[in-house]
Amino acid sequence: MNCSDCGTAAGKDPKDPSAKIYVFCCDGCKSPKCDKCSTLTATEVRVLDLRSRRTLKFWCNNSLNFNTLKLMETIIEDKDDIIARKDKIIQLLESTNKEI
Repeated sequence: MNCSDCGTAAGKDPKDPSAKIYVFCCDGCKSPKCDKCSTLTATEVRVLDLRSRRTLKFWCNNSLNFNTLKLMETIIEDKDDIIARKDKIIQLLESTNKEI
């Protein structure tokens, strides 16, 4: 498996045979990333490499940005809904006050 950013293949580092290059997939978009392009710490990379019952999730920057945009759209929709409900409540209160 090769990193989708730099093309580095998983396995032994050609520059340092004692070092290992890790390539793992983003939990969001499933795109493979090497340990250098992922910006994860060495400890985080080792945890991801365990692959058994891991609790650490890796999201690449593209997936994070996309999910942030989706979240912003949801927040804006919720805000508009809250404003509409507030306006209805105000109208109901005003009509109730006129009756009293």
